[in-house]
Amino acid sequence: MTLFAYLDEFGDIGPYIGRQHPKYNESPVFGLAGFVLPAEVVRGFGTWFFQRKCELLAFEIERSGTHPALWEKKGASFYTLTNVTRYPELRRFTNRLFNKIERLGGFVFYVGVRKTAAPGVHNPNRLYARVFLEAIKRIDGHCAEDREPPEGFVLILDGLGRSDGMARERCVPAVLPATAPSRQPEERNPELRPAREPYPKTCRRPSPPPCE
Repeated sequence: MTLFAYLDEFGDIGPYIGRQHPKYNESPVFGLAGFVLPAEVVRGFGTWFFQRKCELLAFEIERSGTHPALWEKKGASFYTLTNVTRYPELRRFTNRLFNKIERLGGFVFYVGVRKTAAPGVHNPNRLYARVFLEAIKRIDGHCAEDREPPEGFVLILDGLGRSDGMARERCVPAVLPATAPSRQPEERNPELRPAREPYPKTCRRPSPPPCE
């Protein structure tokens, strides 16, 4: 079986000091999140999601004058504390979405790190490389676990985020050769501090190549 993994960035790839800092105040974390689905259900899921999008956001789509297939709303402006608290339909849709993915044999995935480096030593390229490599290792671990033969997966990254693609363009080609799976668990690298732990198992993580 082949799986499709859809990932997007969350948080911010730049340095972080605190909410009150005049410049470095965007987010204390950076990571990749998304969902994984079996290949044979991807088309049907896309149709289902498009229909729910048109229902939930009909007013905004109509007001924009843009075709529904081309119109989008950023998650950062969609899933705010105010919106989640005020609109029960948003909470219901989110539960439906998670349940739908699970019923189709997929799962939601996320991995992130808390940024602790000072602005002078913060390296966004290395940060992206570490998070990207960790994401691949964990998805690969899921594909290999208790499956004969092991499953494979196709990785799809969403459009360019706050990093403007610089870290991605430099690091993804460099990291991919290092992701050949050994599928042997080792001790977790203390340099990567997970903000979330979607799975209890650990994955071997070779040192990523430099992305300077």
